[in-house]
Amino acid sequence: MDSVNIILEDGKEYSVKGLLYIYNSKYYFIYTTLEPAEEGYIQLYLVQVCKEIQNTVNGPVDTGGMIGMEISDKEEWKAVQTSIQKIVNDKKNNTQDKDIKYLPINMITTLKIISKNKFKLVNQILVDNFKINISTLNESKTDSEFESKTLESDSSSIESDVIVDYRTRFFEEQEKNKKLESEINELNNKLESIKQIIG
Repeated sequence: MDSVNIILEDGKEYSVKGLLYIYNSKYYFIYTTLEPAEEGYIQLYLVQVCKEIQNTVNGPVDTGGMIGMEISDKEEWKAVQTSIQKIVNDKKNNTQDKDIKYLPINMITTLKIISKNKFKLVNQILVDNFKINISTLNESKTDSEFESKTLESDSSSIESDVIVDYRTRFFEEQEKNKKLESEINELNNKLESIKQIIG
């Protein structure tokens, strides 16, 4: 994550650590002011980035600035949470997910945050994988404590915190793969039986 100045909801300019990327043909910006969320976690925010358009007597005019808005559609927010997990995995494994296109931070010009989605990450992920210096870093959670946290989103409120847990997702995928392998073996056995019957 790189430092960049953006304008927050109070209309003031702040320096934040951020990351700009494209996912599903839309622009998103993840940022943090490094405020602690709960013990061992840092609060992060995500916005969809759009051009700032002003209505004038001569019609809509592109101001050259940008606005950041929350994702209010619950299904879209679920999909975007997947992109956060992909980014965490990329940073952890030094890979490049085919669905994510990272953009240089200097593409951001006068970004005004109107509204935002919230999520949180374990301190140690930001330090180790995003190379962010957190001076007041508490002792990090152990692996088992972190694995027990699942991706949470309150269905009644889109503004609720989300804890991104890529490890839980990994184990879920592993289980799915085992199940598929078992089904494939079963089908292969049936196919062999049919071949023997046919002759």
